[in-house]
Amino acid sequence: MEVSVSGGNPFCAFPACLLSGTVFSGAADWRRYECILPACAYADWSDRDSGCSSLHIVVSGRFSRRKETGILYPAADRHLPVPEILGFLVIGAFLGQYGNILVGLFQQYLNPEAYQELSPDFRGESIWSLIFWMGIAAPFAEEVIFRWLVFLRMRDNMRVITAALFSGLTFGIYHMNLLQGVYATIMGLLFALILEWRGNLFASVFLHMGANIWSLLVSDVMLYMLDHTGATSVIALNLFLVFAGTYGIWRCYKNYQKRGCTS
Repeated sequence: MEVSVSGGNPFCAFPACLLSGTVFSGAADWRRYECILPACAYADWSDRDSGCSSLHIVVSGRFSRRKETGILYPAADRHLPVPEILGFLVIGAFLGQYGNILVGLFQQYLNPEAYQELSPDFRGESIWSLIFWMGIAAPFAEEVIFRWLVFLRMRDNMRVITAALFSGLTFGIYHMNLLQGVYATIMGLLFALILEWRGNLFASVFLHMGANIWSLLVSDVMLYMLDHTGATSVIALNLFLVFAGTYGIWRCYKNYQKRGCTS
């Protein structure tokens, strides 16, 4: 089914939320370099920065959004069944893992030293706190802005691929770092396309959550599997991610074509 949101000029939809969220997100690094927060306080606060800054842009986005006739889908299609939610989490994990590998291939050209300087040290942080703020709160809030608001508003005025690319670019710029920005642009583009193909708002939310949560867990999971079950299980897990991820994306696109939609 077609996705549409009524309203005026799409370029009026997001500048305030993008600017305010970026300023808020940058405050942590400014505090760090200016030594306003001691190291221990910065480490404790940094995992909340991603979630808090994203929740902040939701509020800003509410005031930059024009009145609309309603959100998007018939009631019967507003809720994803649990198996499909799990599927989108797996697809997100697949995209996150191999998106990081792809960007890693170009690290020498993307100034990885600057990325390391800006990356907070999460050692000693509660994994549950990280999962809540970076794996749940931040993805939900960022999808509300960059896919539900930016992409869908662009979608009313441009081709799908153009709107998806614009959504990805704004998402990359929001991260304020070249290496993270390239990764976020790629992921934002894919999230927007899969949202369009599936036709459900929460598809991109669970994709984003899956990518972020898996990025927090993957190192520990792989090391545990290597120590306790051997390399074969690690290979099997990666093959499962590749198969399940590519099949899930292909299935979304084929269903999109069956509905007679065009991009």
